[in-house]
Amino acid sequence: MSNGEALLSEAEDLVIKVLSDDADVVHEMLDPVILSKLDSALELELSSSDMAYAHLLRKDVYMRMGRFDDVEQEIEMATKFDKKLHHPWFYAQAWVDLAKVHNERGQIFNAIKILQSSLEGLHELYSLHESSTAIAHICAELGGTYLEHRKEIDLADEKCYEYLQRAIQSDPEWPDTYLYLGVLYEYEEIELFFNPEKAIECYKRYLDLTWSYENDERRKVAEESLSWLVSNFTTMDGRTLRKDLLQENKKEEKEKPTRVEQLRKRGSLQRQEIASDPSNASTDIRCPICGSETTIRTAKQGSNVGRKFHVCTRYPECKGKIAVE
Repeated sequence: MSNGEALLSEAEDLVIKVLSDDADVVHEMLDPVILSKLDSALELELSSSDMAYAHLLRKDVYMRMGRFDDVEQEIEMATKFDKKLHHPWFYAQAWVDLAKVHNERGQIFNAIKILQSSLEGLHELYSLHESSTAIAHICAELGGTYLEHRKEIDLADEKCYEYLQRAIQSDPEWPDTYLYLGVLYEYEEIELFFNPEKAIECYKRYLDLTWSYENDERRKVAEESLSWLVSNFTTMDGRTLRKDLLQENKKEEKEKPTRVEQLRKRGSLQRQEIASDPSNASTDIRCPICGSETTIRTAKQGSNVGRKFHVCTRYPECKGKIAVE
């Protein structure tokens, strides 16, 4: 291993440590160290693929810091060294992050174009087998973007549904797809898709496919929505019927759409931190999505309760997992 590769590996280990600790002080302490190691690595001899990866790691740090101009610059530099951006997953995550930056700036249609173009790029650069999860990731993000801006975009609900179905076709185990589908099915104002029974199924599926950590706002939204739906709807004779609502529940229902905005905002530019668990030792098994290290975790709820999985150390950014044999 060359000096440049060693520095890159050290920086990657620190990135994983940042992702696996929920303390802000850890981020503040380690982010400058990560950037310093990456700066040194970029001055040494690296392959074009590793140069691209180093810039993508810098992008991750700047994304966390909210330095969005630097995020754009790092993605541009990474693509100069390697159009494939090292791996299908990193390719998808780079363009998803860039779209989130544009979305945050209010440049909604730019964000959508970035995501649509990245889908075309995946098809050109990778086989469908290699990129199935990456495609699902981008399609789910497109669905979420249309859902977030449904009042500003013509036929946004239909486009949201179209991309979410495409995500399921590409990878039926990509969790975010079911979260956004649950929202689409949940609200009565979206008459074309309103279906509480399907919303319940989607939220349960999302919770089955994800892991519970502190600060995980997306799971909290799913759990609260699921609880609300179960409390307020019932199925009789094959029909889903509304239960009588208390006045306070009616008020809550009116406020629920704002939770969709919170879900998108919190998930867009604030990286969701993972609470570290000292009992989860690293394993030699690599993540099936991004190739990172995995740790063993036990499902505490859902259909897989009690089962152990090798879970990507980059979770929740990467949701790769393999059942422990």
